Amino acid sequence: MKKTVLMVAALLCTFACFAQVVDFEDLTLNPNSSWIGSDGTGQFTSSYLTLYNDYDNNYGSWQGFAYTNGTDTESNSYSNLSSCVGHGAGNSAYYVTGYIGTDWMGDNSQIPVGMKINTENAGDFANRGAYFCMPVLLKKWVDREYASNQFYFKLKASAYANGTLVGEQEIMMADFTEGHSYMMDDWTFVDLSWIENADSMNFTALSNDDAGGYGINTPMYFCMDDFGAQDPNYINYTDIVDFEEFNLGPNTHGNSTERTGSFTSSYLTLYSHYDEDYGPE
Repeated sequence: MKKTVLMVAALLCTFACFAQVVDFEDLTLNPNSSWIGSDGTGQFTSSYLTLYNDYDNNYGSWQGFAYTNGTDTESNSYSNLSSCVGHGAGNSAYYVTGYIGTDWMGDNSQIPVGMKINTENAGDFANRGAYFCMPVLLKKWVDREYASNQFYFKLKASAYANGTLVGEQEIMMADFTEGHSYMMDDWTFVDLSWIENADSMNFTALSNDDAGGYGINTPMYFCMDDFGAQDPNYINYTDIVDFEEFNLGPNTHGNSTERTGSFTSSYLTLYSHYDEDYGPE
C-alpha cells in the first residue's frame, strides 16, 4: 500500500510540479490567418498564459501579442507580420507574435509586450523555457541592413512577481557586429528557468540600429511558441535505465564482436573491448 501511495504522489508531481507546455494549439483560426485584436478584447488566453494586445481602430494596427497559424514565409509586407518559418515550433500549427510598439507621440520610448502567468497552474520552471524565432519582416530587414552596418538586435525578457523584478535576460535575435554573422531564422530554445515564481513577463528590444533619434529602426517583432517546454539538452538522471530497448533472442547476450566499442541505453553509454583471441572483456 505504501509503495502504491508513493507512486501516485510521484505521478501527481510529474503533472503538477513541472511547468506545462503552452503550445497555443487550443486557439482557433481559419487556415493561414491571424488574430490581431480587431475584436477589441485586448487579450487572449491559452492555458495558464494571458497575453495582452492593443488594437488601434483608426489605423487597423496593433501592438502587444497576436496569434497565428500563418504559413507564408515569402511576403515582405506588414500584412504578413506573423509568419516565421511557415509553422510553429515542432512543426505545429499555432504560435504567437509579439510587436514592441513605440510612443511616437511622446518620448519615443518602447511600449513593452506583456503577458500574465497563472502561477497556480504554471508549475516549476526548472530546466524549462520557450522557443523563439524571427518573423519574415524582421528577417528581411536584417538581410538588407545588418551585415553592412554591423547591427545587432536583442529581445530583453523581464519577469516580475507581485510587481517586483525577479530577473532579466537578453535574447540575441541577430548579431552582425564585427566577427559575427547570426540570425535566429528558425525556432530556437531559450532557457527561462530563471523566471522562478514570476506571475508576469514583458519584452522590450535592444539594438544599435537607432540612427535618427526616434528609437530603434528595426521592426521590433518576435515569434514565440511552446512556453514551458523542457530544455532539449536536459538529461533527467532520475529516469530508470532498464535496457529493455535492446533486441536479443531468448537466453542470449550482446557483446562487442561487431567492434563498435560501446552501446547506449537512454542517457548511459557503456564501453566494451572485444579481444578476438579471448572473447569479450
